[in-house]
Amino acid sequence: MTTKEYAAIIESLAKDGGKDYETYNSGPEHASIVLTAMFKYSNSEIKMHTGGFDGSVSNKLEYLNALDDYLSKENTKLYIIVDDYENNKEKFIYSIFKKHPSKVELYDLGNKYSVKIIENSDRIHFSIGDSRSIRLEYDTKNYSAYVNFKTNVSYYEELFDELKRKALKVELS
Repeated sequence: MTTKEYAAIIESLAKDGGKDYETYNSGPEHASIVLTAMFKYSNSEIKMHTGGFDGSVSNKLEYLNALDDYLSKENTKLYIIVDDYENNKEKFIYSIFKKHPSKVELYDLGNKYSVKIIENSDRIHFSIGDSRSIRLEYDTKNYSAYVNFKTNVSYYEELFDELKRKALKVELS
């Protein structure tokens, strides 16, 4: 399957309130496509737990434009928990966050905590859009993830809140 075909499938799953359909992805290109769709079709809040925006996913122009468009919508909010802010704080994406300081809350775990689904597994990262869509990355080295645009995400919202309590808030000014 080509990247263009994958993007068309993700677009069809994400639009119109999302579809309850499980799909999987791997690689930074697919991750960028899924997160771009999440930015495009979310209308209130997105919660992201990520490594730190090293650029392999977040430097794509379509991703950055969709993020900026999302933050430009009325009544949207972006909550981000990064594993490692210190080594990634100069990345371009932070300039977009700083452009919308009232809409972005950034937290740093300082590599002190990691979440694993199963013992002896890789740490996970995840993004939640409008309390209904999720990209759950279970292999952070290969960007392998479970994706669903209309599912119950309450467990991951609770997990996000728990991580947020352990993290330090970063000022974006």
